[in-house]
Amino acid sequence: MKVLTKESVSELFYSCLFEESELVNGWPTTPCIPIRSMDPNVDMIVEFSALNINKRKKDIIELIDLLPCIDEGTSLNNLYYDKEGNRWCDDIKNLSELLMMGLACQAILYETIEVDNKVVDTIISRTRENDNWQVVGVNPENPNAVGVNPENPNNELSTLNSSEISIREEYLDQISTLLKNNIEAINVGLDFFGIHAIINDDNHTQLDFYDKTNTLLYSRNYCDDDNMYMCFSWMFDSKLGFKFNDFQKNEVSYSLLNENYHVFVFISPEEDRVCRIEIQKDDNKFSRFMIRIIDKNGNCKNEEFWCSSNYLKVRLDNVFGSYGDRNGIERVLFYSTDCNNSEVSMIEKINQKGNYLYGDGFDDSIRLVLPISDKPFRYDNCSKEQYERFCTSVVTHPRNKELLLFMMNELERQFPGIRDFILQNFPIFERVMNKEYEADDFAEELIEKAINPEVSLVDLACEQEKSEELSSLKK
Repeated sequence: MKVLTKESVSELFYSCLFEESELVNGWPTTPCIPIRSMDPNVDMIVEFSALNINKRKKDIIELIDLLPCIDEGTSLNNLYYDKEGNRWCDDIKNLSELLMMGLACQAILYETIEVDNKVVDTIISRTRENDNWQVVGVNPENPNAVGVNPENPNNELSTLNSSEISIREEYLDQISTLLKNNIEAINVGLDFFGIHAIINDDNHTQLDFYDKTNTLLYSRNYCDDDNMYMCFSWMFDSKLGFKFNDFQKNEVSYSLLNENYHVFVFISPEEDRVCRIEIQKDDNKFSRFMIRIIDKNGNCKNEEFWCSSNYLKVRLDNVFGSYGDRNGIERVLFYSTDCNNSEVSMIEKINQKGNYLYGDGFDDSIRLVLPISDKPFRYDNCSKEQYERFCTSVVTHPRNKELLLFMMNELERQFPGIRDFILQNFPIFERVMNKEYEADDFAEELIEKAINPEVSLVDLACEQEKSEELSSLKK
């Protein structure tokens, strides 16, 4: 089993570059995979050997899967730690090496969040569609020639023959079908921002966007009649994206990932926040939902809410005290229930110091870290029934129900309708809130030790009200 360390990453990274046998006069002779560095301080493109990437693809994926929350998608800043909470690297160089290898073997995706042309966060997410496929790479002698007609480098549309017309019509139909299949999910995400989209009656490859007063904000035609290449390249990329500004100068953007994963980003300069919503829809059913709210600098107020059919996660991370003058609290609750494995954790910290309770069903052990830097206490003699009772006790404890209710009220206040959407599509939230707390002696003892009395949501609510009152007075 691979261990995630900066040494193991660097060793693997250099083994994926070109070997001497693949070079002639310093130039590669086998296909390469050019990847731009993920280090914002370095403007560099690394050319990996496609041959070496394929040889080591399983090792790369094994290391990638040791990163925390990688399946759900997480901030670049969270990846200096592994799944166990251990810091495996100290700077962006080693992390960039790992992520570049992940991009080279098509095991991860990334998306940047920008405000005023400045990147404030980068979201990294795992994709498994290509895990069993070889990476092809490009011709290193002339990489710019791939997919380009040298007689028509700009891919300008010329007179089409009957075969090309047939292909074009086929693609138009595919675009139209794709829009029809995804318009419901698109409108679910846009509705939280007071916007809705419709497919244009006269052009079925165009979306029109309206605000609550049915005023047209923006139109997006996904097949430019003057550019056949744009139509084709968009279909091959499988991206149904758009970006525009509403009348309040808020920026709204959207992209479709992996055919059923919808990502919305809403940037509000006036309210100083960036909101990211992710919705997954499988077989006409919403199967996963995530909302994350941060300030435009990406390092203050951070609210997250995740849910699916079998897991629930809330995170309130106020690192630098965006509520009043308070200097940073963090509350996290994560609960996952599965027929083979359950998992639960709760975190309560202030000023980066606090308590961490974690139950891992893979080895039927319960760990308590108090404070977070101490050696974890382990309890290994736990039956499956005891462990399930422990997980249920933690998630239904009044302290954690308080966090769930606080977060739901916060989200509903900012995005009316979000509560009904969650209750209608993800019963796990209602089940947890409605289930009475059943005290388990062992769980009760650990929960009480994990509770940090300084982390008060009541104080936060009061400070939030004061902050909003001051904002309204200034206006």
